[in-house]
Amino acid sequence: YYIRGVIHWGRGEYRDTIHDMEKAASLYAAIGDRYAESNVLGVLGLSYWSVGDYDRAEEVIRRTIAIAEQLNALQWLTVNVGNLGLVYLTRGEPSRALTYIEEHARLAKRIGDSYELMRATGNRGVVQIHLGEFEAALQALEEDARLAEQQGSREGRVATYVNLSRCLGHLGRLDEALDLANRAYALAQDSGSATARLAALRNLADWLPRPRRESLLREALRLARQTERRLDEAACYRSLAALKTGKERRRLWEQGVALLRDMKAIAWVRGRTPDEPPCIPLAI
Repeated sequence: YYIRGVIHWGRGEYRDTIHDMEKAASLYAAIGDRYAESNVLGVLGLSYWSVGDYDRAEEVIRRTIAIAEQLNALQWLTVNVGNLGLVYLTRGEPSRALTYIEEHARLAKRIGDSYELMRATGNRGVVQIHLGEFEAALQALEEDARLAEQQGSREGRVATYVNLSRCLGHLGRLDEALDLANRAYALAQDSGSATARLAALRNLADWLPRPRRESLLREALRLARQTERRLDEAACYRSLAALKTGKERRRLWEQGVALLRDMKAIAWVRGRTPDEPPCIPLAI
């Protein structure tokens, strides 16, 4: 079950991953293999996060953290503290997310894990964007870009570029934002990752002239549905609504709001309207 679940995870087949990882976790628990159980639960929690079931993701990741603490499994503790920060970010609680992401960075430095440090640095930058701390976010994301180049991860570079692009846009550096958006899109096309392509499409659409946005957003929406990335699906509806008028605009907006309500991520649209839409995170 575990091996098959990992294969499903790599393909972006999150519901199948959930099915297999739940079976594997139950079997490992039955034989008392706590380390393997914690490993499986970590993948399971991230799978729930990917499909927007944030309550279940939080529950499972907290179980993983508890086992990792009992076993003094610092590497697995580090990973899952970071994952818990992602849950709070995507649920619309950036201040709470920052607490866990800072702990993620501290743990990554303690164990000398350069990949997790890169992840924590980038995620801190993303959280700071959503807190309106754009200069601090830029500093974190530029450091993340440097680390991503060292790691050589194509998917990691896509994640870095789309978030750095978004930050530069908030700072009014639109030409640089568009350049990075195009670089992220080219990398994502070659990556073979549907989630990387989805993030790159969403971001690129933000910086193109309005007539060119809809085709990119429709493709992003297709990928979001294909991979069951409901937060991205909601974000696509939000962006498409901004291109429309009248009843079509309201219909698209309400579709996005309904998804966010179902995910218990309604904080993203609290006090917002189609005329002042939220900036929903880009995540891979």
